Formats: sequence, C-alpha cells, structure tokens
Amino acid sequence: MNSGHGWSWKAVVLAVAVAGFVTGPMTVAASGTSSWTIENASSSEAKTAVLLSDVCWRPRACVAVGGSPSGSASALVWNGSKWSVLGTPPGSGQTTLDGVSCSSAKVCTAVGYTSSGRTNATLAEGWDGTAWAVQPTPTLADPSGSYAYLKAVSCRSPKACTAVGYAINKQTSKTLAETWNGSKWTVQATPAPAGSVQSWLNGVSCASAVSCIAVGYYDPSSGSALPLVEQWHGTKWTVQTTPKPRAASGSYLYSVSCSSATACTATGSYLDFTGHAKTLAEAWNGSAWALQATPNPGGALAIDYLTSVSCTSAHACTAVGYYAVSASRQMTLAETWDGSAWRAQPTPNPRTAASSNLVSVSCAGNACAAVGYSSTATTSMMLAEGMRS
Repeated sequence: MNSGHGWSWKAVVLAVAVAGFVTGPMTVAASGTSSWTIENASSSEAKTAVLLSDVCWRPRACVAVGGSPSGSASALVWNGSKWSVLGTPPGSGQTTLDGVSCSSAKVCTAVGYTSSGRTNATLAEGWDGTAWAVQPTPTLADPSGSYAYLKAVSCRSPKACTAVGYAINKQTSKTLAETWNGSKWTVQATPAPAGSVQSWLNGVSCASAVSCIAVGYYDPSSGSALPLVEQWHGTKWTVQTTPKPRAASGSYLYSVSCSSATACTATGSYLDFTGHAKTLAEAWNGSAWALQATPNPGGALAIDYLTSVSCTSAHACTAVGYYAVSASRQMTLAETWDGSAWRAQPTPNPRTAASSNLVSVSCAGNACAAVGYSSTATTSMMLAEGMRS
C-alpha cells in the first residue's frame, strides 16, 4: 500500500528538526485488544532506510521499499522476527521506490523514480528471489527539465501489474498509468476530470484483470483540490464520481485497497476551512463511493493524515498515517474499520525520535505491518510496526 507524499532525504531531516524527544505512544481513545509493537532491523543498513511502501502476502512474510541517505533505493524483507536487506535495487542517479507488490518471496515488482540532473524518470524493478533487475519503462520526462513518477503498483500475477503516478511537463501535472505484461511496460491513457487543470494518482488496487481502482486528487479550474478516483474496466480508465467532505477546502486521496471488485476503501486527508488537515476515508460498494466518519487524534495543531490503507475484507480495514503536535513534530497514527465504524488504535513512537511517521500498511490474515520513518534533528531511520489481532 502506498502514500502520495513526495520524499527526499534532506526534506525528511529538515521537517523534523526540533528540540526535545517523543517519550511514549500517542494517547487516544481506542477499542479492541489489538496492539502495535515496534519491529527490529537486522543491520545498520536496514536501520537507515526510509520506508515508503510495504506488502505482506502472509502474516510473517512482508517486503518494504523506499530510499536511503546514499541516494539509492532500499528494499527490506520481514521474516516474522526482524527486517533484513533484500538485495540492492539497481539504478543510476538518485533512486527511490514508492510502491511494491509481491505474490511470494520470489516474485515482487517495485516502482518509483530515478533522478538525474533536471529530470525524474519512472522506474520499475522486478525481484526473482535472487536479485533485483530494472524493467525498462516508457520515456515520459522532457530532457529540458520535466518529471515523471510511479507512486504505487498492484500485481495480480507476475505477468499482470498496474502502476500509477503522474508526469509533469511545462509545470503541469497529469495522471499516469502503466501496465506490465511480463515482458514490457506500456502507458495506458487516463482521462482528466472535467474542469481539471492538474491531476495526480497516488494509489492503485486491482481486484482482477478487469477491475482496478486508482486514487489521487486534482486541481479544478476554480476552487481547491478535489478527490480523484479512476476505474479500469479491462479496456479503459474512467473517472468515477467521488464525494468530498462538506466542510472541505481541499481533499486528497493517497491510498486505496480493494478486497473485491465491489469492496474498496480509499484514505487520505482534507483541509477544513481553518486550514487544518483531517483524516478522510471513502468506501466503494460496486456502484457508488460514500464518505466514512474517521477519528482525529488532534493535538496542538489538529493536523491528521491517513496515508495508507489495507483491507482483508469489506468489514476489516486498517489505515495508518501520522498527526502533528507542533509545526515540525509528527506522531504515528493507526485506525481500524470493523464494518460499522473507524476507531483509533494506540501506536508506539520510538523514544529516541523527535518525530515519527507511518507511510504504508499491509495486512494478511490477522496481522498487519506498517512502515515509515523516524527522525531526530540530524538524521532519519526506518520505522516498522506490527499488529496482530
């Protein structure tokens, strides 16, 4: 699962350069007996990764990807007791992996981007159980200084993957979708919403070869950002009607998870009229999207984000993110859906960190793994948490 936030090593460190340290877990009202615990890394190389996406195909089998302070992409694997480095993804220039999808320990596809000079080009890599290999993607970026990103990927089989993101040319962003057939990536046409000036796709989930949902947001010609949902029917992408909170001055979807073609949940955030960010969740029942009420931990700034969601059924979803307690201090956030309501769950924050963010979550069976990063005033490190019901 994935988030739509951009990332750079310097930005992560500078965003959380604060005095003082988090001393314990967030204090929010929660229900249920599930508990989150911090998971360990096996090496210093693993500990320095900033993790942006993860996927679990069994409760004790997960892969996470992201970036590193050296500018290279990172990939880690979870065996139920520790996170270890899963090979070294190749790439020239600065490379970051923003999305990953695996069907087993020997079959994974990861997507992201590689930076060189004034351009960012899309990046896709495949893991065969032994090594990562670059899969060429169509050239989209203008050499004069434009950018293209793949933010999320969903694979139904080793020969059927869909990735989404956006391409920026002449300072204008447009949605991007690509499909993998086992031998090459091909661009798929994605429509722009009526009245759209710019548009972005941040997350994707495919329930079958003829059913994918991609989410993001767009800027209309007048007014603030609106949520964007596009659906793949097997032959083309179409824009779906998507509600926004009544009190929103801007709405953003970062992630989506479909347990079937008629059961999807998307999460993100919206800005209220005071400029505060609030958590956002919407559900698809096969015919329409509907808003779901979500709790907000609040804090001094009342700024809350749900960056990722994972659903094992229409009645069981887990979402993660973070909330701000000051202008430069964030704490982890998790919420769970039981079929009738979203409820906050307590999550730990490393005691040596000034700020902590959960960026991605993936659930398999009765267990979930969430990944992200923690930071002090001078450095950042991986953060991984596990939850078993």
